[in-house]
Amino acid sequence: MPQPAAAFGKGALKSVATKAELAKFKAAARATALKDKRVNIRLSSGDLQDIQVKALEQGMPCRRAWPACCTNT
Repeated sequence: MPQPAAAFGKGALKSVATKAELAKFKAAARATALKDKRVNIRLSSGDLQDIQVKALEQGMPCRRAWPACCTNT
């Protein structure tokens, strides 16, 4: 049995999704990536520094650290 990555590379895999399903998935992906809200928050210097340290430990820029830092406390 061929490996999925190799089969994909050769074009041997065929989609089983209908056009309606693909349209639904595409719309969901667009809605997920849509950033139409803005949030401002005031932090103490110590809290900001802790967030920045945690972001660096996880290898991400600080502006992307909020979900990871704030949900894993």
